[in-house]
Amino acid sequence: MISGRRNTDITEDKWDEYFPFRVASKLKEDEGVFMEFLDYRLEGNCDVEELKRACKVACWCTQDDEKDRPSMGQVVQILEGVLEVGIPPFPRFIEGLARSQMQVPFVEQPSSDSSTLLS
Repeated sequence: MISGRRNTDITEDKWDEYFPFRVASKLKEDEGVFMEFLDYRLEGNCDVEELKRACKVACWCTQDDEKDRPSMGQVVQILEGVLEVGIPPFPRFIEGLARSQMQVPFVEQPSSDSSTLLS
């Protein structure tokens, strides 16, 4: 939703860096850095605070322990700016996927006889 792209891109038969890893890595940096994640088709037209909130909530939703993830009601409140959240802990599974450069298991390449599965 943020970048207008898949979590991973395949170029020259190599997996580019896993998008959630890139976002989680940048959360402690200056807010302006989030503009690099924005869908280019928006031509930079966004509220940077809203973009940062969307990045934060996305990282909270990928926490390793289910009980650490926000409810959908909380997600809506965070995105609306009603509920403030801090910087989430770095999810271990995201770091493991990115560090090992393994193919992400829930994204399959489209084939002529099946559709792409996304979770």
